[in-house]
Amino acid sequence: MPLAGARASAKAEIAPVRKGVASWYSSQEGCTNPKCLMANGEVLNDQAFTAASWDFDLGQQVRVCSRPRSRADSKTASCLTVQITDRGPARKLYNRGRILDLSPSAFQALAP
Repeated sequence: MPLAGARASAKAEIAPVRKGVASWYSSQEGCTNPKCLMANGEVLNDQAFTAASWDFDLGQQVRVCSRPRSRADSKTASCLTVQITDRGPARKLYNRGRILDLSPSAFQALAP
């Protein structure tokens, strides 16, 4: 039974699971344009939970989880949702298995 006031919506498309390495980038490092604009036209915000990816559509919400470092930590893996706002990582890093560049705040939230 639907909740009162709930609106029907199309099912969100679930992105395929990808495993790989995530790095981070910020407006302080590696900004290639004067205003530090991202591919979606917004200015990079180091405090937002955003990411750059070649594999996901701009605007897509992606769930990112850190891998536990040991079996003892297996139940404490942290996860968060980021929005894809830019393209990256750099092609040379992407070819080495990096699939996301996270904003500093998202990266710190996942790092133990």
